[in-house]
Amino acid sequence: MLRVNQLTGFANRAVVTAPGAFPLVNGTNTSTEEADVTSHAVLLPASVAIGELLIVTITLGNATTNVTTISTPSGWTALFNEAQAGRTSAGFYRVADGSEGASVAVSSSEARSSVHQSFRISNYQGSPEAAATNAISADPDPPSLSPSWGSADNLWLVFEGHRSGNVAASALPPGYSNDLTIRNGGAATTNGFARSTTARRNLTTASENPGAFTLGSGTTRWVAATIAIRGA
Repeated sequence: MLRVNQLTGFANRAVVTAPGAFPLVNGTNTSTEEADVTSHAVLLPASVAIGELLIVTITLGNATTNVTTISTPSGWTALFNEAQAGRTSAGFYRVADGSEGASVAVSSSEARSSVHQSFRISNYQGSPEAAATNAISADPDPPSLSPSWGSADNLWLVFEGHRSGNVAASALPPGYSNDLTIRNGGAATTNGFARSTTARRNLTTASENPGAFTLGSGTTRWVAATIAIRGA
């Protein structure tokens, strides 16, 4: 069952670039699949404009030993895709052209529950770049990233997705804010559910090595990523 967190819609209009060098996050959305499924409906933000950069993330729940993979949906490009036993997360992007619909279907190789996040971004140029890693430890640590374009006015997104949905991030990487988090499982406390958190900052630099998210509740299986979007 898909639980909707925000009513979505689309506007057939062009992006207007705002003053200022840094990219602008114009909208976000979150959604979940509560049942184990192989096709996951990832909701996009409301009021997507033609030309905006769309970024989505997905984290799978439930599996502890199987390696479940995620396929890149048609019309999208992979930013990162990490799949190990009990921990699978991926991120994808595309430029909005008005044909996206309200959601994107993302396929997994086995039936799993999932949590999703999405962003619409303007005032950018080129394609985003990312680095990702995965581990079993207490604190998800997004890796260092040096985008190919060198120093610029970048929007940096840090992401973590983990299997223990009952464990929330108690602290973000230093310097990051505007966190967006989603979990599935309702009031359930089982470790089989999933949770993901993103945060962001504007920073003019050629590279970034974010600090770690703090879970502070023993070890868990996680994926972490660092994403850079270049300002216009």
